Amino acid sequence: MGFLLRYIDCCGSNGNGQLGLNHSEDIDRPTFSLAVNQEVEDIAIGGNHSLILFKNKNLFASGEQCGFFDPALDSDRFDIVQKDVTHVCAGWDFTAIVKNNVSVFLYDKNGKRHLIDLSENAKFMRSSLHSVIIVDNKGSAFAFGDNKKGQLFGDMITDKIVPEPKKITFEDLPNSSFNGLMVLDCCMGRDYTIFYLYDEEKDTNIILMRCKTDRFSILTNMYSTIGDRDHEIQGSVGVNKSQWFFVDKHVKINGLKSMWSSVHVWYNKDDTGNKLVSFGNNVYGQKYDGSKLEEEIDSFDVGTEHGLLVTKDKHKVYAWGWGEHGNCGPSSDGSLKLLFQDDGERIVQNVFGGYANTFIVTSRMPM
Repeated sequence: MGFLLRYIDCCGSNGNGQLGLNHSEDIDRPTFSLAVNQEVEDIAIGGNHSLILFKNKNLFASGEQCGFFDPALDSDRFDIVQKDVTHVCAGWDFTAIVKNNVSVFLYDKNGKRHLIDLSENAKFMRSSLHSVIIVDNKGSAFAFGDNKKGQLFGDMITDKIVPEPKKITFEDLPNSSFNGLMVLDCCMGRDYTIFYLYDEEKDTNIILMRCKTDRFSILTNMYSTIGDRDHEIQGSVGVNKSQWFFVDKHVKINGLKSMWSSVHVWYNKDDTGNKLVSFGNNVYGQKYDGSKLEEEIDSFDVGTEHGLLVTKDKHKVYAWGWGEHGNCGPSSDGSLKLLFQDDGERIVQNVFGGYANTFIVTSRMPM
């Protein structure tokens, strides 16, 4: 048996070489960028840069912010920038990484900064335009960055800018076991955060939103679909406020992701199969229309205002939403469309959405 080769194809916004194509022109069809014999762990995409984290903990980068790691690096090809990296995320003009599962570093125009050493191993990172959330293996969460709309800490910490990671708490939830709340997942919009919490004492799940205003009625509509109807929505949104609801006990959330102005939930109810449902802004077709696809979904991801899904057979990638830079293919009308189909010898491993760009990871056994 030979080793599996991984291929990375991409399309969309490329004005600063962030697709790693050795040029800076936007591309409206998935185009080959890189082939490696390492498994891709994650791809993080910022405003004008992209980062690929491999299973061997090597981190590669391409785009304008490569100079934050090494000023000598070529900005339109992927080059190795760090080793021993276990987690990565990116915002508009920064990169945050975790090395060896505990050491958090920030790279931006001010250089490299060591922010914190976690007491528990990191489980995942999430980022938005100017904010980062880190969740550890015990479900504790830490955040730093833009908190102007109260999107990170509610009224627990009211600082508008939080320069270093601070622990996120949920003591603004009455009648809850504060010490037992765990963060299972979270997603970040442009100026809001959705937390998926587990209350250990009550053995129940909670969806909580922090923001200044829910102008697209995201939480209300989420409650109508996955909420426990025996309990009403509680709290209120507003600067330094939180609003939340208990999740229906028959619902299992398997994926929670956010574009800038819409939230997308992959869930099943009573083990009847996974369903992808969208909530929020739909001006550019950001909300997924499941009636347009007869095939089952294997996985999905979203970028700033577009979505991507892989079919169950792992042979096709569909895109929907705002495709202004070619990130959804040649057409940009917002409707669900086939973006990529393998050549019969490759299978799709994963997809990653960014700032109006798309990355597709496939694999093929060498001859």
